[in-house]
Formats: sequence, structure tokens, C-alpha cells
Amino acid sequence: MWRFWKCIYLTYPASLTPAVSAFTKKPKSQTAEIGATVIFEAETEKPDVKVRWQRDSKDIASSYKYTISAEGNIHSLTINNIVQEDAVGYAVIAGVSK
Repeated sequence: MWRFWKCIYLTYPASLTPAVSAFTKKPKSQTAEIGATVIFEAETEKPDVKVRWQRDSKDIASSYKYTISAEGNIHSLTINNIVQEDAVGYAVIAGVSK
């Protein structure tokens, strides 16, 4: 029997919504099987924007579990070998846009 879970990126209250977003494309929610790999992609207006990824409101660094990369204005977070504990909120931040 396969287990499925939904991996959702973190949203933010409307009161924190910036007037102009640094993103032209934001990550979408995904569903994955235990043991699979999930890739979230975000696109920024400018290629030199500093982007941070978070898990449960804490910054993520590249490791065997998480791969963070950028090519031009395309930024990605890869979560390797999904386990049940990975089913939490994720966020991408560029400047004041989240």
C-alpha cells in the first residue's frame, strides 16, 4: 500500500502582502509518495534577487535532504527521499515577498 501526503508551501496573512511581488511564478502545492523526490520552483523578476527557502518558518540550507539551486531567475528547492515528517509548510522568500 502506498502512502500519499500533500506538501504545501507556506502562505502569509493579507496584512503582510507586499504591493509588488518579487516573484513572477510561485511554487505550487504538490502530492508525493513516501520515498519520492519533490521539486518546488519559483521565478523572480530579476536574476540577482536573493532567495531563501524555509521549512516551518525556519531557513533551510542545502544538505543531503534539501538541494537549493538557482539558474538565472529560476530558483528551486528539491526535497529528497520524502518521509511523513516532511509534510509541513514550506516557503520561498525574496526581499519582502513570501
